[in-house]
Amino acid sequence: MPPPLPLGCQRLALRPASTLLASMPLRATTRCPATDASGASASASRHFSTTPTQRRVRIPPESPKFITVPEVSDQAHRRSRRGPSPRARRDALQELYIAAKNFIVSEEELERHVEVMFRPTYFSDAQKTIQTTKNLWDLDGSPITVKELMNQFARASKDSTSGSSESREAARQKAVAEQLTGGKLPTS
Repeated sequence: MPPPLPLGCQRLALRPASTLLASMPLRATTRCPATDASGASASASRHFSTTPTQRRVRIPPESPKFITVPEVSDQAHRRSRRGPSPRARRDALQELYIAAKNFIVSEEELERHVEVMFRPTYFSDAQKTIQTTKNLWDLDGSPITVKELMNQFARASKDSTSGSSESREAARQKAVAEQLTGGKLPTS
């Protein structure tokens, strides 16, 4: 059972939002500068209050956030019913076609791929130098440290910016090639 509401809130919480009424009268007291007949400034207290009809303010159920312009909402509705554009559909199909050459669709292919990836000499076969490799760290080097990662984001080190400029250039070349061919290229 939820905890009880504060005493003043219980009456309002039991009604639907569209029927909430402001039941407390609004009153304010302020000190306003006033002038008397001689022109001298005097400070007087003035009272402001609401009339009984002003006390019962209805809170409308609809919010200004949901007010829509009919023409704009009709256009958005038509656009959403049309679905993706032919160009987006073509790009998605091209990307799927490029990725399909790497799909494993039979148990024989899966078994062959597992045998290749988990053979005992995988790391030493992947290395192109005379050095012996026993694991992934020998092949690719140790993982990036937090300091190196922070330097990449801050661009504080020349070591990290040289690699990132090469990767940016590769991304630019890939984007140009995708524009020229009209389809997505596989990520490598």
